[in-house]
Amino acid sequence: MNLALPPFNDIHVRKAVAYVIDHAAIVDALGGTIKAQIATGIFPPVMLQNKLTASYNPYPSTGEHGNLAAAKAQMKLSAYDPKHDGMCDVSACRNIIFINAQGQFTAIDPIVANDLAKIGIMIIPRDLETGAAFTAIETVKNKVPMSALGGGYADYPDGYGFAEASYASSALAATGCCNYSWVGLTKSQAKSLGIPYPPNGVPSVDSRLAMCEALSGAARLDCWVAFDKYMMTKVVSEVPYLWGNYVNITAPDVTRYVVDQATGSVSLTQIAVSNNAAP
Repeated sequence: MNLALPPFNDIHVRKAVAYVIDHAAIVDALGGTIKAQIATGIFPPVMLQNKLTASYNPYPSTGEHGNLAAAKAQMKLSAYDPKHDGMCDVSACRNIIFINAQGQFTAIDPIVANDLAKIGIMIIPRDLETGAAFTAIETVKNKVPMSALGGGYADYPDGYGFAEASYASSALAATGCCNYSWVGLTKSQAKSLGIPYPPNGVPSVDSRLAMCEALSGAARLDCWVAFDKYMMTKVVSEVPYLWGNYVNITAPDVTRYVVDQATGSVSLTQIAVSNNAAP
């Protein structure tokens, strides 16, 4: 969600979206639990050495996947619900462009559209060729309000490689990667880029990124755990919906299999097989 554009420049709207999205339905649509896990934070658990347990979920479902009651309660607190009926009642919540990439991920379009309609947000999915889709959301003058895209992986098992590229104000430029939500946008940046700056400002996490980067060992890991919680509850720039699984099929003859953290696939220098031949 774009933190500078209505209605997503209101954190209560963003929290309403976080509550109403049906994560389980999205995972089912994208291949089920073999292909992906429901995401409850910005970092996959392995990156934080599982210090955020399976019970960590700031926006839990109520048994019917999404939590419509909690979503409506948040919407009532927003500036975009003048009727206080739990619905986004203003024109800013109509005809919102939702950028997605053609292919497998288009399956989430109807799920997101149906869920958001329950709180008065009406999206228009635009499914583009993958390169064109990323170009669209990486070009700030397009002022894309919402997208299914983003995410990625870290080339080192630490939070900084992913978080700095996604949330630092320095990662926001006229074109290119990867601060799609405009987290940390400043007035001077907005002016130079020719994009709007909301009256209430945009939350920044630059100081938190710098604090975590300066630490090491257990203190650094704890800092990234706190950073995840802060992003999910105080910034809410996105609704993480899945952590993808790599499905690898091997045979009993494979006696050593090591995952390369940078690619998520087998490390070809660390694999071993046995043909069970007699010496």
